[in-house]
Order: sequence, then structure tokens, then C-alpha cells
Amino acid sequence: MGSVTTGENITGLNLPSLEQALKLPNKRRLAVICSHDCDIENPRGRTALLLAPLVKVPAKPSGPEFPEIMGSHSPVDGQYSWFPLFPVVLPAFGHETDVSSVVDFSSVMSLGKAERARDSLRETKLFEMTDDYRGLFKTKLAIFLGRP
Repeated sequence: MGSVTTGENITGLNLPSLEQALKLPNKRRLAVICSHDCDIENPRGRTALLLAPLVKVPAKPSGPEFPEIMGSHSPVDGQYSWFPLFPVVLPAFGHETDVSSVVDFSSVMSLGKAERARDSLRETKLFEMTDDYRGLFKTKLAIFLGRP
């Protein structure tokens, strides 16, 4: 499965990895762009952009693993944990409180062609990480992809 295109337009998107992603009240699924900024700013010559779904935290908020997962964006005693997950707290969107979620690196997918994907993603962008949090995100993604 992949993007459904006709001519120059993306007309639909049916990616199995997005089925698990959190939904907005309008039924749209949430994902995070994992590609470098330069891939987004200059997509010519790029085959695709990388996305990863935002999913529910795989632990109950009252459980002992929940704070570990939500704190796994930074190392503890020099060690990272929960390698395939990166915690993200989203502002309340149709909920009473902020929404705890995680980026699931194990479900990274490509969306192409890069130029068309970029334009579509820009139109639907909702949130942006701070520079500091983006740095933590890049580090954890690199650790996930490069771990032995």
C-alpha cells in the first residue's frame, strides 16, 4: 500500500502503519516527519520523505512503565531505553487535557514523491517540535536506526 496518485496530486493515503496512529476528531491520523529539514526544504532529487505514526503510549498512565516511556527521550545514567519509542505530549485536541503519545520508530515508512508529499504534509501540519526537542528526537531516531 502507499500513496494513491493521479497525475500530480496525492488523492488518498492508505498506509498500514498509519492504521495504528492516533486520530483527530476529524478522523485524520497523526504522524511525525522523520526526514531531515533539508529533505523537506529541497525535495528535488529525493525519492521520498520518512514518516512515523504517533500512537498511544503502550502502558497505562497508572502503570510503572508509563513514566519510563514518557521520560525515554533522554538518557538515564547515560543509557537510553524504549528504543523504538519517542514520547510526545500533544496539546489537547478535542480532549480535556494534553495527550501523551509516542512516535513509533519501528513503523517508519516512506511517502513519495518527496515534492508532492512535502506539499501535502505542509498543508496538514498541526504541530512543530521546539529546536531542543527536535534535537532529542533526531538523536533517539539515530540510536534506533543505528543500534546493533
